[in-house]
Amino acid sequence: MAGTYLGAGVRQPFPELGPAPELPVGDSARNGLVDRSLGAAAGVAFKTDQHDVGVGVHVRSYLHELADGGALLSRVDPGWTSLEDGERGKAMSLFGHDDWRLAEGYVLNCGLGYHSDLSTGGAYLVPRLGLTRAIPGSGDLLLHSTVLYRVDDGPAPGMRGERSGEARVDAARLGYEIAVERRPEDRLQFVATVSYMPFQEVAGEEVPPAAPGLTDRGMLVLSDAGAGRHEMDIELRRGFGLVRGSFAGSIGRVEGRLTPAVDEAPWQGLKTGEARYYLTSLRALFEPTDTELRIDYRKVMGETEADAAGGAGAVAYRRLDLAVLQDLPWVAAFNARWRVLMAYQGLLYASLDGPAVPGSGVTSRLTGGVDVSF
Repeated sequence: MAGTYLGAGVRQPFPELGPAPELPVGDSARNGLVDRSLGAAAGVAFKTDQHDVGVGVHVRSYLHELADGGALLSRVDPGWTSLEDGERGKAMSLFGHDDWRLAEGYVLNCGLGYHSDLSTGGAYLVPRLGLTRAIPGSGDLLLHSTVLYRVDDGPAPGMRGERSGEARVDAARLGYEIAVERRPEDRLQFVATVSYMPFQEVAGEEVPPAAPGLTDRGMLVLSDAGAGRHEMDIELRRGFGLVRGSFAGSIGRVEGRLTPAVDEAPWQGLKTGEARYYLTSLRALFEPTDTELRIDYRKVMGETEADAAGGAGAVAYRRLDLAVLQDLPWVAAFNARWRVLMAYQGLLYASLDGPAVPGSGVTSRLTGGVDVSF
């Protein structure tokens, strides 16, 4: 069982309307507008000789004073928050899975997910069926394949209009995932995945928390629950004595109601559009000194269509981040783990169409601090 409360706001100058400006509803001169989310989750899992079963529920109440669909909250904790269509309301997700070991080297993966925005009435059901097979004679090489289908209560969100037809909508609801995995103890480990998801899956995901102040391979383009995402990932890991390293790369395309990441470009509300992105991440852990080095490079190209709330928008940029994390094993107070953080974010930050993204206010910045874990 788990619970969470999230809050995120923006301090911004207000227009000069005189000595006593009239502020929007829910605003204050001190704190500005704030998005809030209150959530709770509960689940149970058990194993037998042939089955690995888990079921769970996640409920959430949200208030988006910023009228951003909750994008700022998604940047705080992407594992708990999805972008809903509306400024306030309640949402619920149900999920369950059963990994059934049919025979030696074969596992049947069954799953069922349900998500509903209780305020607007929008809901969808996602059954899935997959197979995990250990390749004979290859040691620990595994092949994963999954097929899923999204069943909507009404038309599929984000797929209406001239760009879609009935055939396009039906095809957009069919998703898949194919992965090859090998994780030997003392040799090169790799995972390669190709997938298309006809929805933004957040309930039930295990998202490792990033270090405070750092973006650890975060989502580059935010989208609501109705967006479809094509993605190809590869990750390599290898140990060299007292040094362990990893390299990860992602190529993706997302289509639906979306917006660029909050700290990457001028703010846009959720609009129908399409974006492509590339990401490479390098990690190196030096065990003798408990030092970790991170290098991230990303490139994003996208555009959104005009709507009643404003004109069309576009974002096209590249960015390079550098971070160093240093453990302090000699600080042993209260059974705590102490870690010093230093990051240069946006070491290379430039628009592909010019020296900077117009109006973004984003610049290179040096951040740092101390991470204490008990």
